[in-house]
Amino acid sequence: MFGLSDLPGAIRATYEAQGNQRAYHLVAETLVGLSEQICMAPMEIASAFDYAGEKEPAMLWLERAFEVRDPNLLYLNVLPFSETLRGDPRFEEPQRRMNLPVS
Repeated sequence: MFGLSDLPGAIRATYEAQGNQRAYHLVAETLVGLSEQICMAPMEIASAFDYAGEKEPAMLWLERAFEVRDPNLLYLNVLPFSETLRGDPRFEEPQRRMNLPVS
């Protein structure tokens, strides 16, 4: 792997060689690794997986956000999640449990 100081260069190189989704995958995997060492907002990790086009890990991290009461979950209805993720019935579950309008 690489150190955090190498991350911007690694993301740039991945973007240039493999495109946007692979670069976001690298970001998401890096955040997952960091979450094992320090407190990370699960919503940020869910967003990175969503941008990478990876619906299942994004849904898992959204559920994790609910479990740990991530304060960013309050913005679930206004954050720029993909239509693919928003169209999944599981996306509505945290909205219902938090009494947010279901999108």
